[in-house]
Amino acid sequence: MSVPAGWYPDPTQPMTVRFWNGENWTDQRAPAPVQAPALIVRTAKDVGIAYLFAILLGGVGAHRFYLARPGSAVGQLVLNFGGWALTVVGIGWFMLVAFLAWFIIDLFMIPAMVATENARLDLESVG
Repeated sequence: MSVPAGWYPDPTQPMTVRFWNGENWTDQRAPAPVQAPALIVRTAKDVGIAYLFAILLGGVGAHRFYLARPGSAVGQLVLNFGGWALTVVGIGWFMLVAFLAWFIIDLFMIPAMVATENARLDLESVG
């Protein structure tokens, strides 16, 4: 039984393929095809982790960064740090009150934000 002509792994050189003409090896060589990297799997977001980020690092909007909402996370950063920086002038207190109100609302909204992000990740993985 004879092996049909085609490209086969070179038994003498790893990571190389060589052409078999049906009777013997030719001098034609090519690098072996590289396997595609594994697909990036995005894991679902967890409500507990989001609450942990909110409680420990809520002042820097870590829970919003975790939930892929960088714009509003930066907004929380600006309100918090800008508020503390501008307390000397007096307007900072209003910024801190706004940040605190936003943070308290976020504590109630985290489960819905996690569900929204997980639904978005599911749609991304399908399409």
